[in-house]
Amino acid sequence: MDILTVAEFNKVLNSVFSELGEFSVQGEIVSMKITANRAVFIDLKDKKENAILKISNFAPWVEGLNSVQEGMDVIVSGALEVYSPYGTMTLKARKVEPVGEGSLKIASEKLKLLLNSEGLFAPERKRPLPQFVTRIALITAKGSAAFADFTKIIAENGAAISIDFYPVLVQGASSSNEISAALHNVGKQGYDVVCLIRGGGSLEDLQSFNSELVARAIFASATPLICGVGHEVDTTIADMVADVRASTPSQAAYYLVSQNNSFLQGINTQLQNQQDSLRGLLPAQDMIGRLQRILLENISQHYSSSTVVDSKVNNLNLAVHKLYKYLSDYGASLKSPELIQQNILAKVKLSQAQVGEKINLIGAYNPGNVLKRGYTLIKKQQKYISSVEALNIGDKLEIIFKDGSVESAILGRTHKLK
Repeated sequence: MDILTVAEFNKVLNSVFSELGEFSVQGEIVSMKITANRAVFIDLKDKKENAILKISNFAPWVEGLNSVQEGMDVIVSGALEVYSPYGTMTLKARKVEPVGEGSLKIASEKLKLLLNSEGLFAPERKRPLPQFVTRIALITAKGSAAFADFTKIIAENGAAISIDFYPVLVQGASSSNEISAALHNVGKQGYDVVCLIRGGGSLEDLQSFNSELVARAIFASATPLICGVGHEVDTTIADMVADVRASTPSQAAYYLVSQNNSFLQGINTQLQNQQDSLRGLLPAQDMIGRLQRILLENISQHYSSSTVVDSKVNNLNLAVHKLYKYLSDYGASLKSPELIQQNILAKVKLSQAQVGEKINLIGAYNPGNVLKRGYTLIKKQQKYISSVEALNIGDKLEIIFKDGSVESAILGRTHKLK
């Protein structure tokens, strides 16, 4: 048998431990210390037997460490390791999470104090949602009631919002990691809004939404985020960090619908104000009113009929933004009322000329005007006849003049004129 040095033996042990993978161990924190160089050392005690497990790692690498304290019942996840200089076996912690209602409440309050001190809840950093939302990322559990309620409300209200779905676990050991990863992924896709939702549950069920990992992922989101978790009485840390907090998943959907409705109503109001400001200045005020109604009807038609079809959504988005830019330009031009009056008068005169041309063209083809010039119209069985080939001996006809009609019958036919 080969003789090993102590260091070599410890390396052999670590090699064996690495093959065992990761363990999750539950116990009570009876001692916790973070050194000046940010190393953390925890003594985890079995609550029923006299057994202690040493826990260690570099503190910033331990997920959830900021939420726990001495006396708390926790689950620690990590791999076994032998610290060679002292030959001490420890569980190298990757994650620590509180267990039980009491510990979860304490952990949540402890984390809230930390995040609040860092400004993650500050109202001034929260961003408003875009004025008009067309494309969102939806992060929630696949097949969940939250997903069904949210998408149903968007569809039933014809909100013209395209939804890209990112399924994640919303509770359990790996849920906070999945939610955090999804939040990082959607930030690169250029969405208008990110929606993070889940249904209600116990404090333990909602633990992922009270985790530091998810809270910091929400804070780092480059896209405005609306969070709707649980029931109205539930308020998670994720809700507090989000730009907009909805009381339920359904309320998050209604918020987006209301946002789009408010934007279109704002356009309607601005158009009405524009019309009122021009009243009395133009001789063709009724024409402007008709143009306004046509425009609003067109917007309303697109808005109510578009769902998630990309082409319609993009067309509506483009139309609304063009209209909004026009209204902005109009507001700026009010500084020169003479200029805008001249500009609008010119457009109205051009429109009147174009309408006049169309009226004359329609008049030229009006059958009534043709009859006034001495021509007649011939009908056979309620159909107009334009060729002798359509007639036979004995056919009954109706001959229409400018002032009445007579009935006649075909007695004979002549050859076509050359």
